[in-house]
Amino acid sequence: MITKLLSTEILSLLNKTKCYMNESKKPATFISYSRRQLYFAESLALHLQKENLNIWFDLQQLHAGTVWSDSLKDGITEAKTLVLIVSKASLASEYVEVEWKGVAAKGGKLVLVIFESVKLPAELKGLPTFDFRTGFEKNISALSSYLKGETEPKFDKVISYNPFSWFNKKPTSVLKIVAAQFSIPILLILMFIFHETFRSPPEMDDSLRTRFLVLGSLSLLMSFWYAVPFLRHQQTYKKIKRSVFNSTLLLLPFFFSIVFSINSDDFTIDERLPLYGILLVILVYTFYVYLFVIRRSIDFLRWMQPEDNLQKLRRRVHQPLIPKEVFDMEIESNQESKSVLYTIHHDSADKPLAKWITKYFDKVGHQKVTVAEHPAHHIAILSNRSSVAWVQQVTQSYAGKLVFVVVSTIEFTDSLKNTGRYQWVDARDMDKRDILGLAKSLGDNTAWKREAALESTPDKIDTLKMPSGVKLFRNLLVIFGIYVLIIGLTNFMPGGEETDLISIEYNFYLFFVGLVSLWVAAKGLIQRKIPSLIIYGSTLLNLILVSWFGNILLFDGLIAQKWVLLVVTIPMLILSAIEGRYWLPTFAKANSDEVGINKTIIRSYWKRRVIVITIWIILFSGLAFWASTLK
Repeated sequence: MITKLLSTEILSLLNKTKCYMNESKKPATFISYSRRQLYFAESLALHLQKENLNIWFDLQQLHAGTVWSDSLKDGITEAKTLVLIVSKASLASEYVEVEWKGVAAKGGKLVLVIFESVKLPAELKGLPTFDFRTGFEKNISALSSYLKGETEPKFDKVISYNPFSWFNKKPTSVLKIVAAQFSIPILLILMFIFHETFRSPPEMDDSLRTRFLVLGSLSLLMSFWYAVPFLRHQQTYKKIKRSVFNSTLLLLPFFFSIVFSINSDDFTIDERLPLYGILLVILVYTFYVYLFVIRRSIDFLRWMQPEDNLQKLRRRVHQPLIPKEVFDMEIESNQESKSVLYTIHHDSADKPLAKWITKYFDKVGHQKVTVAEHPAHHIAILSNRSSVAWVQQVTQSYAGKLVFVVVSTIEFTDSLKNTGRYQWVDARDMDKRDILGLAKSLGDNTAWKREAALESTPDKIDTLKMPSGVKLFRNLLVIFGIYVLIIGLTNFMPGGEETDLISIEYNFYLFFVGLVSLWVAAKGLIQRKIPSLIIYGSTLLNLILVSWFGNILLFDGLIAQKWVLLVVTIPMLILSAIEGRYWLPTFAKANSDEVGINKTIIRSYWKRRVIVITIWIILFSGLAFWASTLK
C-alpha cells in the first residue's frame, strides 16, 4: 500500500514537471501595458494563463531586488509575440514603445488589445486587433484561440478618441455606477414628468417649479462632478464609493417624506403609490450598486487605475483565477521552505522595523547573519529617516543581492535614481503579507506571484501612506488639537461662556495643547521625527489633564462626567500603539542628508488645519456677537 502511494506521488510529480517543461518550451507572449492599466493587464494575463498559454507578465517575473529594466529586456528577448494593451497612457509611454518596437525589430508578432478609444500611430495600423472595451470574456476566448494558432485573427475597428463619447462601449458595471451617480437627477425628472402628466388640477405652482429647477440643477452638477472623471479613468475608488453613498443618503429624505405623508392632502393614495414605487426601485438600485457592484465587479476593477484602496477587491476577483497559495503569501507561510542567509541594513531610527521584518523571516525559516558572514541576500530598510549617502553606498556595495523595503513615504529625488532601478517592496502600511511574500521569494523566485513586487514604484512612493492604526491616531490628535485650540481661543472673546472657564491660565493651556497636538501629528506621525514613547506619553498626559481639570470638552446638559473623554480616546490610543509600535521610530540622531518626505505634504497638512480653525473661529465669533446683541 505504501509503495503504491509513493508510486502515485512520484508519477504526480513527474507529470507536474513534464507540464512545467512543456509550458516553458512554449513561445512566450509578452504583455506590454501602461502602469495605469495594471488591473486590466493582470486580468488579461491570468485569463490567458488559464487557457494554458505561456505569458510573460512583469508582476509575476520581476521579484523584489532585481533591476527591473534588465529583467524587462530579458522578457522582450524571450518573447515571440507581444500583446500591446492600447490606451492613451500606453501610447504615450516611452517604455511601452521600446517594448513593442523591440519585439517588432526581431520579427516577432504584435497583437493589439484595445482598452479605450485612441488614435493609432501609423506603425500599429493593420495589425491583429481585439476590441476589449466590452465583452471581455468573449474576446479572451477569441484572443487565446488566435495565440494558440487555432483561429484567424480579428481586425476590430479602432475608434479615435472623442471626449464627448462618454457612454460609447463601456463595461456594464461602469454604466451601472454612472446611473447610480445620477440617481437623484433621474428621480427628480421622473417626479416632474409624473406631476406634470397626472396632476391636473392642481398644477404645480411657480415656487414648486423653482424648487424643482434649483434642486435638479444642483444634483445634476454634483452627478457630473463625480461621473465625468470616473468615465475618464481619473476618479479614485474612495470618491466613487462616496458619490454612490451620497446619492443613497440623499434619496432617504424623499423616501421618508412619501412614507410619512399617508395622511397628507397633497397627494391622493393613487398618486402616492406610483411615486413610492419609483423611489423604492431607485433606492434599492443604488444600494445594490454600492454594496455589490463597487465591491465585487471585476469589470469595474479593470476600469480603475492602481491604488491601495483597491487591493481587497483585487484579491477577491483575481484570486479564483490561480491557486490561493500562489496568490496569497500568508497561506502556508509556516511550511518549511528553502532557508537562506540574510542581513538587514537600516538606520538606527528604524530599528523596530528591522525587528518586525526579522519576526516574519524567522517564520519562513531564514537565518539572519552579519555582513561578515557573507549572506546571500541583503535587506535594506528605506525610510524618510535614511541617509541619502547611506542608500547610495548600500546600492553600490550589494547590487544583485539587494532588496529595498520601503517603510514610509519618502521624497524621490535624483539622488535616488540608481536605487529606483530596483524593484521595491512597499511595506508602508505594515501588511505582513508583503514581508511574507518577500521571504518566500528569497528561497524560491517562482513564489513571487503577488502584487508586492511592483506596488512600490518611484512615481507613487511620495504619496502619503501609513499603517491604519497610526492613521487613526493622527486623526484623533488632529481632531483633539483643533477642538481644544478653538475652545481656548473663543473663550477669550466677548460673549464667551464664563461658566466653562476655570482660569485664564487654563485657556492658555488649552491653546498650547492644541498647537502641540497638531505639531506632534505632523512632526511625529507624518515626518517620523519624534520617538513613539514621547508621542504616546505626551498625548496621554494631555488627555488626562484636559479632562480632569476642566469640563471644557463636555457640553453642559449633555454629559457631565469628566472621565468620558478618557473612556472614548484611550482604547483608540491603545489600538494605535499596538499597530504603530514597529512603524514609529526609536531614539536616534537625525542625519544631515535624510531622504525626508515631500514638503508639499506638510504644507497641505497645515493649510487644511488653518482653514478649519479659521472657519470655526469665525463661526463662534459670529454666534457670540449675535448672543451679545440679544442681551
